[in-house]
Parts: sequence; structure tokens; C-alpha cells
Amino acid sequence: MYPLEKMPCSDEWGIFNFEGTLGYNQSLLNEDEKRAVRMTQARRGKTFRDLVNEAKARVQETNPDEVRQWMKENRPMILVDVRESSDYAKAHIEGAVSVPRGILELEIDELVPDQDAVVVAYCGGGSRSALAAETLQEMGYENVFSMAGGWRGWSQSQPDAEATSGSACSL
Repeated sequence: MYPLEKMPCSDEWGIFNFEGTLGYNQSLLNEDEKRAVRMTQARRGKTFRDLVNEAKARVQETNPDEVRQWMKENRPMILVDVRESSDYAKAHIEGAVSVPRGILELEIDELVPDQDAVVVAYCGGGSRSALAAETLQEMGYENVFSMAGGWRGWSQSQPDAEATSGSACSL
């Protein structure tokens, strides 16, 4: 076994965090080792923001004002709140169903068997709903929207309205 400061640094070892989590001293690295660290860090993978931006490029977005208009017009839609159940319990759009994103794939088929139905997903700010909308599209749902701004956008666009009234989703 190598002492921590003498451990090989090539990316084939793949088990070291050179950010200091294991106490590795970067000043002991030679230039080749530093390059290997940079290459390993560059190949880390996608961040949450990367995934959200990619999802937003592939899904349709709507906004709170448009959803309110659809509700006034009695447009058939299913509002899916993908926040955690505790957030839903505190406040939600009237008529929305709670399907936390972590169990969306497990529950959606029973709650929304019609894959042609208009589904509007919302979360706290619009990121998780974009990921959820992308997942629903991958599952075959054809008319899926992510509500940009999420619950915060909804509650800020009409501060007087809490859980908004109006016809919403019928399953």
C-alpha cells in the first residue's frame, strides 16, 4: 500500500478525490499527475444544472399565467406537483395531484393512464418539473409541459392567491 502522499495519480486508479477530501496534498503532484487530475475532473459527468438545461431544451414550457388562463377556459389538464409530499401538504395549486419526482415513474401510469392527456408538471422553481416532463415524454406522454417558475412563480405572480381556485385536473 502506498502512503497517501505517494499514491499514483493516474485516472485508471479512479478512487481518489484530489480536492482534499482524502487529505491529498496537490503540491506533491508533478505536472503529469496534475494533468491527470484535471482530465479526471473534466470527465466527472454532468451537473444538476447541465441535466436541467438539456431537459428544458427538449420539453415544452408554460408559465403560471398561461396555466391560469387554461384553468379559466376549463381546458382539460392534469397538474402534477413533483415536489416532496411535505411541500405539497403546505401549499399547492388547487386540483394538483402530488407525485414526488422520486416516485414519478412508479405512480404516473395509474394516476394518468391516458398518455394523450395534457399534463403540466410543476415543482418549486421549474427545474425538477423540466426533468419530470422529460421523463414523462420518454414514457410516451405526448402533451407534457413544465411550468417555468414552479410554485414560487405561481405564488409570486398572484400574491393574493394561495392554493388557487378554479377547475384544475380531473383524473
